[in-house]
Amino acid sequence: MDKTTFSTDLGTCDPTSAEFHRGGNCVVGRAALALFGDGLVEAVSDQTFEQIAESEPPAIQGMVKMVTENFAKVAHVGRFGWKNDHASLRGFAGDAYLNEMGITNPDNQSEVSQCAVNKKAYGMELEDTGVEDTTDPDGRADIDRFSDFMRGLAPPPTLPQNASAQNGSKLFNSMGCAGCHTQSMTTASNPASFIPPTTAGIPISQTLNNTLANQTFHPYSDFLLHDMGSLGDGITSGTAGPTMMRTVPLWGLRAKSQFLHDGRAGDIPTAIKLHDGQGKPAAQAFNALSAQQQLDVVNFLNTL
Repeated sequence: MDKTTFSTDLGTCDPTSAEFHRGGNCVVGRAALALFGDGLVEAVSDQTFEQIAESEPPAIQGMVKMVTENFAKVAHVGRFGWKNDHASLRGFAGDAYLNEMGITNPDNQSEVSQCAVNKKAYGMELEDTGVEDTTDPDGRADIDRFSDFMRGLAPPPTLPQNASAQNGSKLFNSMGCAGCHTQSMTTASNPASFIPPTTAGIPISQTLNNTLANQTFHPYSDFLLHDMGSLGDGITSGTAGPTMMRTVPLWGLRAKSQFLHDGRAGDIPTAIKLHDGQGKPAAQAFNALSAQQQLDVVNFLNTL
């Protein structure tokens, strides 16, 4: 999950302000990220993401963010969350349990706030002390079970492409969108070598490892950080500065009704036109298309 301290000063989120570019505190909207296919994303090796970054043109080259999760001994390439704060689904789950639901767990044992500790209401303790999601005798906490659930979620199925969508696919590539929205990538031959074990040290099953290994999938994302200019969120999270955002995967786009990290766009054309920073040339290319060509691009995206 993305970290920020909230302020009542909405002006600090103004992309033109100095405070924004310093990563100052601000209030920012957040659209929830879909989980479908994330097991495949986790199963991609660090080296693959590094190679993708190296292959991208300098003008739109993405940044690899290395993160060390609190249960890990070494850093891995971040790939989850709007600012790539997590490299694994275990880390993503533990953070969500704590910060979204207030559930302490083996990986996040301290409450976000202590304001309810040792206080009572209606004759009940408002806050228990200690870890709430404990590791069971089978070696798994609930965050481990949730991680395995996410690993088993298949990507959204694609739809057949008519002539308009096929033309939109060609335009998508010619506009430069595929430079960041990478069509395909392949998982590692042995994901268990880097996917973290459970909170008690139990590795993922061989069955799951075999299922995730050597799979080519089509997320339409490089999962790297890019400087998006005014489309940034004002948040600094580690090496991800206030204008840096992860390339959102486009699979399943047709199921959304609001777009971009804060839901500011109500349709796909608006979302494209709002691209800034490293994404601005693609937005300008889209604006230069005829109305029919723009519709072709939208029809293509609605098949992913």
